[in-house]
Amino acid sequence: MIVRMLKLCSLGLLSVSLFSALASAQSLPPLSVCNTEPKAPACSAARGDRSEGWKLQSRAEVMAQHGMVTTSQPLAAQAGLRILMGGGNAIDAAVAAAAVLNVVEPMNVGIAGDLFAIIYVAKEHKTYVLNASGMAPTGATIEHLNSLGYKWDPKNWGPGSGMPSYGILPVTVPGTVWGWDAVLTRFGKKSFKPRTASRSPSGSPMIGTCPKRCR
Repeated sequence: MIVRMLKLCSLGLLSVSLFSALASAQSLPPLSVCNTEPKAPACSAARGDRSEGWKLQSRAEVMAQHGMVTTSQPLAAQAGLRILMGGGNAIDAAVAAAAVLNVVEPMNVGIAGDLFAIIYVAKEHKTYVLNASGMAPTGATIEHLNSLGYKWDPKNWGPGSGMPSYGILPVTVPGTVWGWDAVLTRFGKKSFKPRTASRSPSGSPMIGTCPKRCR
């Protein structure tokens, strides 16, 4: 009985090892785009965990009929998608996704920063550009800075010439929020509250690398 069990275990281990070898040495499917020239970009993609097709590719392409939201964090993309499904347009969804990114990925996105947008309106066949970079505070006048000892340097005539490199004086008023308001007022369809109140007040999970990168 024991000998029979050992034989079965040996066969099982042999079959597993053969399966692993076959899986790692799999060939391309006969109708693969990687067998022709030029090869598709996916042919050089990193190894992934696809269940069918070309298993060396990581993720399958994403397709949608009416709209798509893509971000670096799934919860933010989900918030944008909810806005689209609720009747909002691409601008509404973009602001919602950006707002959620401030919560779930704060080390990369922050409302204390600036905002730059390139918006294409298909019906108008026009492209709009927004520079919502931070403005200087009202009290940051040339006279005030000169009185503190900061003056224009003729040897360095570029932007910020004579300005201090560190401290509170060179800090601008964040432009992200007024940039959101500008694009929503001009191009949005929904009110501001549904776009920004997309996550539960009880909190949202962050990505695994945040504990180290958010310090």
